[in-house]
Amino acid sequence: MSILKSLYWGIYGSTIKNPEIPSNPRSFLFVCQGNICRGPFAAGLAENLLGKQAYFRCGSAGTHVMVQAPSPREAVLAAKEFGVDLQHHLSRHIELGMVESFDMILAMEAGQYRYLKNTFSPFQGKIFLLPLFDTDLSYGSDRIHLFNIEDPYDKPLDVFLNCYKRIKICLEGLFGQVRT
Repeated sequence: MSILKSLYWGIYGSTIKNPEIPSNPRSFLFVCQGNICRGPFAAGLAENLLGKQAYFRCGSAGTHVMVQAPSPREAVLAAKEFGVDLQHHLSRHIELGMVESFDMILAMEAGQYRYLKNTFSPFQGKIFLLPLFDTDLSYGSDRIHLFNIEDPYDKPLDVFLNCYKRIKICLEGLFGQVRT
């Protein structure tokens, strides 16, 4: 990573903080850009980790969804490795009603986090950055990694698998802090 990027993320990153986790959250909306790779996978895996109990609700949406689209082949294959079925998923754009109805809104990247905070400013207290729940801090001084879960779109299967592994670590970190 360039010195300039490192400096940027060092300064900008110091301004990013998750709000306090709400008491007994029961619904989680996972937000990425196109809602075909990271967000739907996180929602499906969260349901699996929470045991698909009736009182939990998980969903996903994208910040830049122009038309409904299915998950790419690599996303479907990688998700299957984690017990998540994306075969019939269709993307959807985030809307105010979604933000109102979920207890926690979790973005995959700092840019999406900023977009959500700006677009849905009355709901600042329920908007979180999922990578900040990562419990595996082995990336050292790679500040961009700290605040962003890489978008695997249009990349090989191994990139999807690594991305989904990171999402799993972040979800385990999140649910380790949430009273379920």
